[in-house]
Amino acid sequence: MKLIYQNFDGLDFSLCGAFPNDALEVLHIAKEQSQKMHGQSVLTSIGSEHMPVSVYPSGASGGYFVKFNTGPDGAIWFVKDTTTPKAGNIRISCSSLMLALNGLENSKAILLEQIRNIGATGVFEDEGCLPLGLPPKVKAGRFDYCFDIMTDEDFEPNPKYFIKHPKSRIKGVVDDKINFDVELPYFQSVTIGKMPNRQVIIYDKTAEIVDHHKLYWWDIWGLRPENIKGRIWRIEVRAGGNELDRWNLRTFEDMERMAGDVVLDILKKIRLAVPTDDSNRSRWPSHPIWSVCQQSAESVLAPYTSKADRKKIITDLRENVKTRAVKNIRGSFATLTHLLGYEEGEVDKTIEYIADDVFTFAEQNPKEFKKRVKRAKDKYVFLDDEDEGIE
Repeated sequence: MKLIYQNFDGLDFSLCGAFPNDALEVLHIAKEQSQKMHGQSVLTSIGSEHMPVSVYPSGASGGYFVKFNTGPDGAIWFVKDTTTPKAGNIRISCSSLMLALNGLENSKAILLEQIRNIGATGVFEDEGCLPLGLPPKVKAGRFDYCFDIMTDEDFEPNPKYFIKHPKSRIKGVVDDKINFDVELPYFQSVTIGKMPNRQVIIYDKTAEIVDHHKLYWWDIWGLRPENIKGRIWRIEVRAGGNELDRWNLRTFEDMERMAGDVVLDILKKIRLAVPTDDSNRSRWPSHPIWSVCQQSAESVLAPYTSKADRKKIITDLRENVKTRAVKNIRGSFATLTHLLGYEEGEVDKTIEYIADDVFTFAEQNPKEFKKRVKRAKDKYVFLDDEDEGIE
């Protein structure tokens, strides 16, 4: 087995800012034209550099009135219809090809320069200062990291041999159809977990580049298809928004410090193993293809690794939420004490009043109380001491 390529393969982020009115007007016109053309995208240009963009007939959920792309080696942009800078007004999704050709850091630099040329306001702290610094209000929404490995002809990923949490969903693809029968002999791809949590997918990249007309990957790899005896499989590690929240990874600076930690942790939590006679599957050794990924990630992603203690990060976040909750209770407690007509020395009476009220509500409205407890649990599940139940 031979690693022939590894890189960031996807990056979604949003930032605080707003497009200028002239750019919004151009996008409005192009969107209307696209709708009249039965959904065919319309090419136009925006910004001081007249950046060509292909505008779609509709926007996207989350209040984005327009969606456009900047080409196969560019990105897909989502923009809200406002000139008032606010968090999340602009969302960008980098293409795999953009990252392959430019790398993560250069891709970010290209996008930031494009934002400046468009004339977006409220993005940079000092918009008149060059070179551009990183925007202070970026929210990372997702990133993917991939490994392309040349294997022998007889290698096939077997879903039965993946070590994962029991609640993590696993599915395979057979003859281009999703199949959950892990007893089948051959799979074109296997996916474990689901977004926006953590997810790993392994698939036949050799077949994918033919089926989806992505023959440029041979150039990226520096290989000729006629010289390949086996197949090339891709292992793709995906960290969605919930997974990034668990790491408190939000900004570009956070990515620079912890992206490697996230990738290595996911490769540890989900892995392909070689079965043995040991009844404890967790003790099965990792498959060589997985070991290649882990070793490569440790070396190449070293600049993106902080050796952060994830458990400590989660504990600190949990304590911050508890502190805020207690602070809110104290404020409400003082207000309620006054409204009940009690004095400062009669705190015990206020506590007794609250306890009676909560117990009464729980007894008389068990379904509603259970619903509220579940809502709180769902909201803060990523702060639990053990999050292994998250798919």
